[in-house]
Amino acid sequence: MLSKMYPDQVSDQWEAIRPGIESSLPYTISEHNMNKLLEEFMVGNMQCWVLNQDGETYAIITTMTNNDFMGRKILIIYSIYGYKQVQLSMWKNALTSLIRWSKAQGCDLITAQADNAVAARLAKAFNAVTTRSIILYDLHKEEES
Repeated sequence: MLSKMYPDQVSDQWEAIRPGIESSLPYTISEHNMNKLLEEFMVGNMQCWVLNQDGETYAIITTMTNNDFMGRKILIIYSIYGYKQVQLSMWKNALTSLIRWSKAQGCDLITAQADNAVAARLAKAFNAVTTRSIILYDLHKEEES
């Protein structure tokens, strides 16, 4: 079952949550930005969802944004992580819960980035478009070269 953590729970569990977020991103986040990320949880701009299976905890990190140009409110799945393989059926249940919650928040689109086949299969099971590419230019790496 997917459960949304309260901001104080995120703060209390930050040392356990933080490494998963860091390892699930395609780029490195500075200490300053990790602290800013925690602040976003504390003021409710980001959400941490947990899923438990066989004593293992998995997390989904989300945030919402308004795209005025498109006229849409968007739920962004910022990070999904776990340390062991999770059953696809459990991810389907979790995504179903996220879809319901995001609709209740007035969202009409969910976006995510992924670089693994399991995430793509899950997205396809929900009729998501998975043929687009996300292109990231890490401008800080460019400066280091």
